[in-house]
Amino acid sequence: MTNKPGPLDGGGPWRVLPECEATRHNTVRAADGRNTEIRCICPRALDVFRERADKRNRVRKREGRPPRAEKQSGIVKVEQRAPDLSTGTCTKPRFREVMDDAIGTVVESKLQVARNVCSYCPVEQACKEWVIGQEKPAGSWGGVWGGLSVRERRRIARVPA
Repeated sequence: MTNKPGPLDGGGPWRVLPECEATRHNTVRAADGRNTEIRCICPRALDVFRERADKRNRVRKREGRPPRAEKQSGIVKVEQRAPDLSTGTCTKPRFREVMDDAIGTVVESKLQVARNVCSYCPVEQACKEWVIGQEKPAGSWGGVWGGLSVRERRRIARVPA
């Protein structure tokens, strides 16, 4: 059996955080740390990990057993479920390169092109709300999310609610 990358190994609309030191990303095994000493802290991995834990606890509740306590694994608690971004414009192969070019850049023309891709996206608002609520610290995921650049997301985070 070979270690082929799975569909969520950093592919698709799920970004891999630059500060994540894990060797595999965005899977339950990576978030649980089963195959590596360093756990994946990327947003999708944490969300998938949480979904699995919720499902296990629902089964335990149905069977009349108490739910398991959350592991004290150092995993950041996910406060909000990741929306389904699989229909996003940025997931299409022809736009993927445009969005990847916007990561780590401050060149306004590249950012504007990425914002234009987001402006036609059917999940732009959900993406924007999710990134504002989940990205800690603001701007750490890089690139354009929900039509917002790193600077814009940092500015929003500084404004008191």
